[in-house]
Amino acid sequence: MDAQQQVIGRTKADSIELSDAEKPPTAHIARVEMTVGGEELEIFRRSVPYGTAAEYGLNFVAFSAERSRYELMLERMFGNAPDGVRDRLTDFSRPVSCAFYFAPSQNALAEAAGSGVTCGASSAIRPNRRLPVSPRQGPSRGLPTRRR
Repeated sequence: MDAQQQVIGRTKADSIELSDAEKPPTAHIARVEMTVGGEELEIFRRSVPYGTAAEYGLNFVAFSAERSRYELMLERMFGNAPDGVRDRLTDFSRPVSCAFYFAPSQNALAEAAGSGVTCGASSAIRPNRRLPVSPRQGPSRGLPTRRR
């Protein structure tokens, strides 16, 4: 099997996750998919490659309901989890920056403002309407599509 597929844990041609029997414990997908109490700890993630002749890389963005999910994922990636297994992808990548941001829910904002208003079907606070996707963006992710 292709060495890159073993590092990532997915087939290169069609991005299908390898079976548990084929996927090594050091594969990236094996380290970042986590379950606690039988439930997967979900994190919404997207990455966009960038590059010039002198510099290239991947801009990676992740969103989660709980910051602890990131901490657990990073511990598992860098071999600091109890099993001591490290994500093989870290042999080929180097993080250069990191930031955490907090985006409170509309209910939390209303509560902090002391308005007593809660969000819901009958609420005065309404979520922003969905903006149309431009032709240069993917249909569901809002990411640029790769031109061939």
